[in-house]
Amino acid sequence: MSTSSEKFILEKLWPFLSQWRTKRGLAAISILIILLALYFQIFFVLWGGLAILCAILLWSVFWYFLSGRYVFPSPYKKTVVLCFNVDAEVERNQKRIVKAIEIKLNDLNLDKKIRLRVIAPDIIDNKPQAHAYRNKTGVDLVVWGRSIYGTVDSHKVAQYEVFHTFSITEPLRKKLDLFLADVGIILLKRKWEISDANELSDIRVLADNLFETCLFIIGLYFYSEEYFIDAAKVFEGILPSMDNKGNQSQLVECKIQAGRVRLFLAEIYLIQAIIAHDNEKYPLAISLLEKIYPIVPNKIPVLIMLARTHYLNGNLPGAQSYTDDIRHIERKHPAVCINNAFFGIIQKNYERTRFWYDMLLRQKAIRDVDPFSVITFLDEEYKRSPSEHAYLYALAIVNGYIDPSIRKGELLRFLRLTKNRVEYEVLRRHSKELLNMKNS
Repeated sequence: MSTSSEKFILEKLWPFLSQWRTKRGLAAISILIILLALYFQIFFVLWGGLAILCAILLWSVFWYFLSGRYVFPSPYKKTVVLCFNVDAEVERNQKRIVKAIEIKLNDLNLDKKIRLRVIAPDIIDNKPQAHAYRNKTGVDLVVWGRSIYGTVDSHKVAQYEVFHTFSITEPLRKKLDLFLADVGIILLKRKWEISDANELSDIRVLADNLFETCLFIIGLYFYSEEYFIDAAKVFEGILPSMDNKGNQSQLVECKIQAGRVRLFLAEIYLIQAIIAHDNEKYPLAISLLEKIYPIVPNKIPVLIMLARTHYLNGNLPGAQSYTDDIRHIERKHPAVCINNAFFGIIQKNYERTRFWYDMLLRQKAIRDVDPFSVITFLDEEYKRSPSEHAYLYALAIVNGYIDPSIRKGELLRFLRLTKNRVEYEVLRRHSKELLNMKNS
């Protein structure tokens, strides 16, 4: 090969060869193939020209897919595409950022649910191109942008412009306004720059910001599509770093972002706990409810479910303990009255039952408690112990909040079934008082 050819390759082609995924890189490699063919006189061999043409064509096909100009979406994973056009000075740090994100995905075992693809920097340069690419490939999320490298206050700084384009699925369409609001929250006060003075720490911050943003959006996808286990795994993956950031930073936005993730987790755990409870998987339901407890500000509904689930799991002392926790928060809460009255029935301490139901009757409404759920629960307990007619008395009290006529009918039935039963005298006397109050 002549000296002039070597000089041309080193000076003109080599910079583009290192950027082989771009269109200029494709052209450079094609020219290199032709120059090699000329050097080895392949063009002058029979069918040589056709072979070179086939080689260039074959490489172009491989290049089209390897550069990310088309990415096949996965039916089993959410696909996130990154496309950043960065200055040569920033390219090394860009690779570090991507590597840090990949390590985080692997460490959290999220690589089985989320696929990350980095595509050629010249594919997406503006919003129309980003939308066109997403529509063409069908990927879930495209995060794209560019970097500007320069001097700020005597320090070299790379400032990133970060944009995103996402797929709007049918479940997501129904909650689109809320989805967009949540994405807006997660992007508040994010730092998108790397300074030479703080290069290593800034790389970690930018990688965390990009990681949290991408995964938060993917978590919203899983949540909207009711893949709650996957959504929980994603939100659990980003919450520790967001909490840490919220504790170290004075920015209220950091605390809001972490709080929003915790709220999503609380909703997901509650949904899973209800499903586990309904399927009689009580230990699982308890473990999920215990995860919710430190997250939510209003702990009473969680304590109510924990008390009930512990009872159904055969742990009566646990149910009593969680009821006591509710009482420490609010001494006369309806759940305290309902639970303690129920414990009185189990202990056959009917004076206790009367006292707490009387306390409940003084309240105008049942707060934080689903009366239909309580009625169903009491009805099932009565079916299991049909000789324990105190459940009928309990049903009369709770049903009265829905329909007073049901209360009257069940109290009359209770009096009829417990005639000459001295152990129920305290409840019978109170039943008559309630009926007289209704009739007067």
